[in-house]
Amino acid sequence: MASARCRVSPCPSTRESRGLRRKPPPAHNCLTHPRYARGCRRPARRRCLMTNHPRILFALALTATPLAGQTGAYTLTSGSVATTGQTYAGTAVDESAIYVTGGNLTLTDATITKLAGNTTSVDTSSQYGLNAGVLVTGGRVTLTGGSVTTAAAGANGLFATGSSAVITMTGGNITTTGTASHGIDVTYGGTINLNQVNVSTTGASASAALSTDFGGGTLNVVGGIVRTTGEKSPAVYSTGNVTVTSATLTATTGSGGVIDGSNWITLNNCTTTAYKNGVYVHHSTGSGTSSAAITIAGGALTATNGPVFSLTSQSGSAAVAITVRDDAALTSGTSQLIYAATNVTATLTAIGTDLSGNLVADASSSITLNARNGASYAGAPTARTTVVVDATSAWTATGASTLVSLTTAGNLVVSTLATPVTVTGAATLGGTLKVALEATPSAGTYSILRAGSISGTFANLAFSPALDSGQSAQLSYGTTAVTLTITGSPSTTGPTLTRQPTSITVAAGATATFSVAASGTGLSYQWRKDGVNVSGQTNALLVLTGATAADAGSYSVAVTDAGGTSASSAATLAVLTTGDPGRLVNLSARAKVGSGVNVLIAGFTTGGTGTAGTRPLLLRGIGPRLTAFDLSGVLAAPVLILYSATGTELDRNAGWGGSETITNANTAVGAFALTDPASKDAALYFAAPPAGGYTTHIVSGTGTSGLALTEVYDAGTYAATRPRLVNLSARACCGTGSDVLIGGFVIGGSTAKTVLIRAAGPALAGFGLTNTLSDPVLQLYDRAGTVLMSNAGWGGDAQIVALANRAYASAWSDGASADSALVVTLPAGNYTAMVSSASGASGLALVEIYDIE
Repeated sequence: MASARCRVSPCPSTRESRGLRRKPPPAHNCLTHPRYARGCRRPARRRCLMTNHPRILFALALTATPLAGQTGAYTLTSGSVATTGQTYAGTAVDESAIYVTGGNLTLTDATITKLAGNTTSVDTSSQYGLNAGVLVTGGRVTLTGGSVTTAAAGANGLFATGSSAVITMTGGNITTTGTASHGIDVTYGGTINLNQVNVSTTGASASAALSTDFGGGTLNVVGGIVRTTGEKSPAVYSTGNVTVTSATLTATTGSGGVIDGSNWITLNNCTTTAYKNGVYVHHSTGSGTSSAAITIAGGALTATNGPVFSLTSQSGSAAVAITVRDDAALTSGTSQLIYAATNVTATLTAIGTDLSGNLVADASSSITLNARNGASYAGAPTARTTVVVDATSAWTATGASTLVSLTTAGNLVVSTLATPVTVTGAATLGGTLKVALEATPSAGTYSILRAGSISGTFANLAFSPALDSGQSAQLSYGTTAVTLTITGSPSTTGPTLTRQPTSITVAAGATATFSVAASGTGLSYQWRKDGVNVSGQTNALLVLTGATAADAGSYSVAVTDAGGTSASSAATLAVLTTGDPGRLVNLSARAKVGSGVNVLIAGFTTGGTGTAGTRPLLLRGIGPRLTAFDLSGVLAAPVLILYSATGTELDRNAGWGGSETITNANTAVGAFALTDPASKDAALYFAAPPAGGYTTHIVSGTGTSGLALTEVYDAGTYAATRPRLVNLSARACCGTGSDVLIGGFVIGGSTAKTVLIRAAGPALAGFGLTNTLSDPVLQLYDRAGTVLMSNAGWGGDAQIVALANRAYASAWSDGASADSALVVTLPAGNYTAMVSSASGASGLALVEIYDIE
């Protein structure tokens, strides 16, 4: 309130002394700003105006300002106190349960609660610890066992502020559920040490479970389970020095870690799973250059819906040093290892570990990859990348790669002869060039590498699989190009493999599949595990149900025809016990909407084995907004109608009208924004629908026709016992060009998911429908637009029949029909199933996507 007197001296809203001036908050949506919903009211990071350095370096800034209005249900100012089994409860406004300004407090098996009494200032709670479970501004608090639980707004669990403030906790639990409440927070040089402590935050704008902020500090964590489900919240936020060892970190809506400015995060042997980026680094204020550091030593870091490392500078520039070592496993749902944008200089050093994913930098940024001490990197760098490979390491170019410079003393592996590696600057060569292809190459001359200049030569040339005995190969070097000439023809030929098995990681108990495609007739198959034939597995598709650790291993298949046998490359199956398994989180379909039977009809089901209760859903019917994606002829006024499984109309919408509920839901699920409140795009938020089947219709509000998109988003937090999306089917008229029928789906979680995808045309006649598509072709695309698989006639495959029965899909009785189907196990990411006509015809078609448990 304007008339209220500020009780903080100096007041953070008018902080002019000691060389600090508060900057006005930037204009942004607090739900989308990179600070991860820390609250629009929160002050910007302070800067030293004398040095313009992004860290606050002078001594006075590291001393927590005394809070004139701060109180504690229990307060210690000096001396030493030790208690066992005591309960401490803060209930008043701005009152911490425990407030220590000096001395030593030792608590064993204490129960500390702050369940009532909201903060009067989220800013002050975040900066100085007002209203915390345990607040230390000086002295030391040591906790062994016990619990810290807060439910009030702005009630951080543990808070240490000032360079003389230290909190150490061994064992026990920290839980915060209120708005803007960290699990632990360190500011102005404080220190917190945790050992085998579980930390959980769930409140809105809860921000990080583990945080250093405002002047930084030191945070050391060993063991424990750290989980945040707060909106857009990272597991770790650092404006200081954060080291986490042997812990399990989960961010269900945000990034695994966030670094602002010249600060660092070290994760040693941690298992970190993030909904968005693995680690997000940004330089938020000032015109200088920040220097951030990330170390990932062992363990695993999974970015479900973003790059492993996303780097940007919102002001000035940022230098980011990343070290990955000790067999750390990094996974990106977008296939990007690093994304660097807006004046970022990134250096990634891989030491004795295997990395994969693309390196992407915009025109103002650059990335340098150093592979050392037995490291390997597989990916396709962009034009702003430098790659340096030592004599013990390797780089596998998985696609079109353009580098600034290349230095290799180890192995350079090329997986295609169609596109050379391009280096705009200098290439320094040494070590071995390995040509790793799916099949023995034909005779010819191939461009391997092009560069601005070339020095050195490859010491060795190798092929995998090896060249046939009737073939030979030779490298030729020019000043700007390296070419490979292969002569002779293979003395024997087997089938040509057009699709190889790919490595996957699935959750324990899930279904896993591998598949192969080959050209030719009279083909036979024999799958192998770890080089040994798998009994009974003699189809192009290998299905493993209820995967266990015993199923993990290396799988390959031998494909034989009259001319010989071709062996596939090996693919690895890993089986992971996880609380964040792969699952469907978004289903959509796009088609042309007409009238009568030609409206867009989508059916979906929530449920799953062992689930009960409700699941919040966001439903959308998009027409006008599609023009932003370069689509024309869109449906001008879509009407979204929701029906129950019995055909009862539950709700409808003919214009979202700028609804705050819809805006917030769009942001929470990661849907593209609806920007015009006056648009006729339609949306419904279904807060608590019980498990079961539902149907949506997209019809025209004006009687005209046009392209429309129907979407279903899982708007809840994953729990094994709660319903989830298990299938989508969409029926519409399938035409040509942009009028084909498209089904989209997103897989979330930390492991791969098996899905059954079907395109029905002739099968629809069995339901009394006419003018059906006679020859549907089903193609599966990844996010980059690459065709992963296709089918034009399911052929009565017995395995597809069995999986369809498990998914409660309608039976197809005619194995000779032109209906199409695919079964595939896919990692987390975005996928598109497109249905078109093999002959260019049009007609009613149905696309179906089923979760295979």
